[in-house]
Amino acid sequence: MGVFLEHAISYASDFGWSVFPLVQKPVISKSKTGTRWGCSIAAEVIRQRFASVPKHDGIGIATDESCLLVLDVDTLKGHTSDGFTSLAGLEETYGNLPKTVT
Repeated sequence: MGVFLEHAISYASDFGWSVFPLVQKPVISKSKTGTRWGCSIAAEVIRQRFASVPKHDGIGIATDESCLLVLDVDTLKGHTSDGFTSLAGLEETYGNLPKTVT
């Protein structure tokens, strides 16, 4: 079992995250079952999807299906605002963000 596949199955079983093999150009946008990118939490389906895309670049996580919110905090390098300063201001106003998996 490859390292990406092993971690993908772990994400699905440990966290309930719906995963798929990540590739530069997606092979499918929706599977025959209607799931985006063929994502699944079922280990056998995940094995099949990773086997069908042998040159995958990583693990994709379908955030909607996994009930996840992704927060991208940019730095000043290459951007016009400092996301960390903005985030600190939001936390000062609304309280700290909850602990999360990183």
